[in-house]
Amino acid sequence: MKPTNNHLIEWRNALILLRLPFSIFLLPVYLFALVFSNSYAYEVEAAIGLFLVLHFLIYPASNGYNSYYDKDTEPIGGLETPPLPNRKLLYIVNALDVSALVLTSFFSFTTMLWTLGYIAASRAYSGKLRLKKYPILSTILVTGFQGAGIYFLTQSGLGIPFSFSPSFIIPAFGSTFFLMGAYPLTQIYQHKPDAERGDLTLSRMLGIMGTFKFSAVAFAIGGLVINYGLYTQLGLIPTAVFGVATSLPLGFFIHWWWLCAKNKNEASFKNAMRMNIISSVCLSITYLGLLILYL
Repeated sequence: MKPTNNHLIEWRNALILLRLPFSIFLLPVYLFALVFSNSYAYEVEAAIGLFLVLHFLIYPASNGYNSYYDKDTEPIGGLETPPLPNRKLLYIVNALDVSALVLTSFFSFTTMLWTLGYIAASRAYSGKLRLKKYPILSTILVTGFQGAGIYFLTQSGLGIPFSFSPSFIIPAFGSTFFLMGAYPLTQIYQHKPDAERGDLTLSRMLGIMGTFKFSAVAFAIGGLVINYGLYTQLGLIPTAVFGVATSLPLGFFIHWWWLCAKNKNEASFKNAMRMNIISSVCLSITYLGLLILYL
């Protein structure tokens, strides 16, 4: 019975390290793409299918792959006490990635290529290439694929052709810059384990106060670009709604910055998760509201 129990524990730990709840923090990126797709005719079934592929296959596989190579013993996104990874995690991750590629190929060849690009970038970030060691390159890679990459993947999956027109490109850039603001905040409590692994993340390079300054600039640029896109394509009301919705995350961000200026121990896992939750919930509700309003 003992080997059986050990196998069950390993499978359970592998499933935990997929961090399914943490994938929901990226829901606003997908909903954001839907908001800017409302002027096109697309099938609701396709939108639901993309949601499932992204949040139950692509994102969890990326989380699991990162955990497999990082072997974290301290808090990581969505898990305060992560279990140690095992070989079964890699089996699950590979199965999820293959499933995602097969399913997105039914949407279109282009959608499958965007999926392949996201998977490749994720594996290059935390795998044997370990681009995580290079702060600037890894930031561009992660925020580019999680922002513009997912935006283009979603548009492609809905049957919307790629275009270099401002109305198509501007929202993608806005999403990328907004994620660029959030990205180093997810690293701010991991400076010690990152240093032990030899990973020079953006937050570790900038320091705690530098991280907040960088995020503030990236949030400002992203907010301006998104507001411009909303105003030019949907009008004043959605722009105002977005401004109101981001006031709560902005308020917490400023409060957290002030706390860290007084005590660097406030750059903690719990505060980082609070920031993620507040931002994700507020933006998701906003984009869902805009989708309903402009259906």
